[in-house]
Amino acid sequence: MFPYNLLIFPLVGGYFIISNFALYKYKYQRHDTTRLLLNSILAGMLVGIGSFACRVIMQNFCPGLYQKMSYLIDLLPLERNLNNRHLGTLIYGLLIVIILTSLFNLILKYTIGYSKIISKALDKHGDELEQLFRDSVVNAQPVQLTLKNDKVYLGIVDKIPEPKKTNYVSLIPLFSGYREKDTKKMILQLVMKQ
Repeated sequence: MFPYNLLIFPLVGGYFIISNFALYKYKYQRHDTTRLLLNSILAGMLVGIGSFACRVIMQNFCPGLYQKMSYLIDLLPLERNLNNRHLGTLIYGLLIVIILTSLFNLILKYTIGYSKIISKALDKHGDELEQLFRDSVVNAQPVQLTLKNDKVYLGIVDKIPEPKKTNYVSLIPLFSGYREKDTKKMILQLVMKQ
């Protein structure tokens, strides 16, 4: 009989993929908890199926390596009545998911660049403010920000902030100033670099 409590490993693997893989994380972090859990389960099913498929391939084509990996799982201090074959398959599947996700993120970072990945994600899933900040970075378009205390900054956004990760934006200021209390008219001064 299959020990169903071991299915936590593919579920964690599915969550790891959708929350850390650069092509997915900006899309899925916008979903509510229920939808995120459902997507984790669906991705986890693929991780579990892939884990068992890899085990079958390894048993048939690399039996020596399969024996060594099984021996490593047998060294874990577990109850002997637990089906170690399934446990090993799912643990190795989780480890492979973590390694491949990290590897693909590095490949994407150095081939495409995170700014392009974030830019594409913002095209599909970003709100207007995030797209405005992205356009400021890409096209060197200045943006004007007015704070609650009526201070005003006009400048270019330094880098595209990761969606939903921070509430702050880094600005290269061109002008700074304030709004008059009654008329809200902007009074600006050129920012001098030192």
